[in-house]
Order: sequence, then C-alpha cells, then structure tokens
Amino acid sequence: MGSRITDLGDVDLHGLGVADAHDRVAKVLGSVLDRVGCLVSIGGDQSLSFPVLRALVDARGGKWGLISLDAHHDVRPYSRDSISSGTSMRRALELEALPPQRLIQIGIRPFANSAAHRGWCEERGVAVYDVATVSARGIEQVAQEALERASLEADHLYVSLDLDVVDQAQAPGTSAAGPGGLSVSEVLRALEIWASSPTFSGGDIMELSPRWDWGDETARVAARAFLAIASARWPVLIGNAG
Repeated sequence: MGSRITDLGDVDLHGLGVADAHDRVAKVLGSVLDRVGCLVSIGGDQSLSFPVLRALVDARGGKWGLISLDAHHDVRPYSRDSISSGTSMRRALELEALPPQRLIQIGIRPFANSAAHRGWCEERGVAVYDVATVSARGIEQVAQEALERASLEADHLYVSLDLDVVDQAQAPGTSAAGPGGLSVSEVLRALEIWASSPTFSGGDIMELSPRWDWGDETARVAARAFLAIASARWPVLIGNAG
C-alpha cells in the first residue's frame, strides 16, 4: 500500500489549562500514531512541541535526536503552573530517549536570550549554532553537521521549527519576532536536508500569530516550510516545479 498525506484535524483544547492541554495533545496523538508513519504538527505556541514529541517517543520507542530551529533556548525553569513556550526544550531533555548531546539548537538570536540559559545549555553539552555561526559557515554545512550530531546512535529524528527564528522582515507574525534572524531560504534548505534523512520521524511548525501577521506573510512561510518537509520526505507525493 502506498503512502499518503492526511490532515488529522485539530485537538480540542477549549477551556483547558496549559498542563492539561498538553496531556490531552499527547493522549490524542497516542491514539492515532499506530496508523501514522511520520507526524508533522502545525500550530500553537512552542510549548506544544513537548507533548507532540512525548507522544512520538512513547509510541515509537528507541533513541531520539532533536533539532530546534529557534531564536530562543527555551530552557526556563518551570513548574506545572508555569509551563510556557519558553520551557519546551528543557522539558524535552527530561525524556530518557533524548540526551543533551543530541539536542541541537540553530538560529539563536543575539540579545534574545539570557546568559544563564545559554550557560545551562552549554554545561549539558547542547550544541548551539547562533545566527552569526550560520552566517559564517553557511546553512548547508551547519545543517549537515546538526544532522550528524542529532542522529548519532539515534533511531529517530525530530525537527522543531519556531517561526520566530526567521528574520521579522520575512516573518512578522510571531509572538517574539525580531531583527537579525535567519532567512526563509536558509530555513527551507535546512528542513529539506533533515526531512530527507531516513531517521526523520516527525516534527512541528509553531508560533504563527495571525494577529501580528502582515498580508499573511508568516502564514505563507509556515505553509512553505511544510512543503519543504513534505517534498523531501515524500518526493513522489509532492511535486516540485522548481
């Protein structure tokens, strides 16, 4: 039987607090993942990356690597009552399947993170590629190196895209847009490289904020990001006219 791309719809989170909403997301995804080969979750704030990843890890088992395209480290300390978009990567590292050495952060933006959060990542061996590093070395080299690091001894790769990693001139519609980010072309090329890997098992596209979007610019970036993933992962199903 051939592959196909299917929209599984939305998870109803109306009236739930953040922690309960995350539990609902993980539970709902867990009920369908036996019928899904590869999952790409779209929408919501970056905190939702954790329950999506948790559901995949629980369903698939094995060892995981995580590449995060984000302007921020997202490793704030938290309690059940203070889970936010700034805690997703810290929570991800609580999963036994994901050691810090297989978490790769790309696109970290100057003046957008605390020194304490940068230090927390470096102390644990998280690989951090800030915007200046990507500019100096080129996205091809950085993306390939990130893939090698994240895939080392791993069975599965997860890729998380926070749209605020893109420069605000190209993606204004996020809750934390800022200048000096990556270009859309850099992000798309990186996604193509990672999604074509045999270990790629899922990912997400997060932080689209329509309230702040001008002329649907950021929505188009999000849609194009999905096409980059889909065309690399399922080239037979998604054509590319060039």
